[in-house]
Amino acid sequence: IFGEMPITSGEGRTVTVTIKEGADAKAIGEILENKGLIRDGELFILQELISDYHNELFPGTYDLNTSMTAEQMMEVMSAEPETEEEEGSKSLDEVSQEVVVGSE
Repeated sequence: IFGEMPITSGEGRTVTVTIKEGADAKAIGEILENKGLIRDGELFILQELISDYHNELFPGTYDLNTSMTAEQMMEVMSAEPETEEEEGSKSLDEVSQEVVVGSE
């Protein structure tokens, strides 16, 4: 099941894919197959089912490549999206707490 080779070898072609909220493995497999990233959307359902990424794929927009395996694509889609707070901005509560602590 995981012995499937990528569509291309070498650099491949980067394809942007958007996964909507609530998309299941079947829907994701269809999208990946339609975009030319995998050969068989039905096989993707089985790969997702027995992978470490089962029910762990997040909605979002991803740049995937035809040189990636299905498992590599799942790894990318399972990375939790960063929030603004994780990117360095602070919430109003955090700033308020710093002001109170700093003014003592």
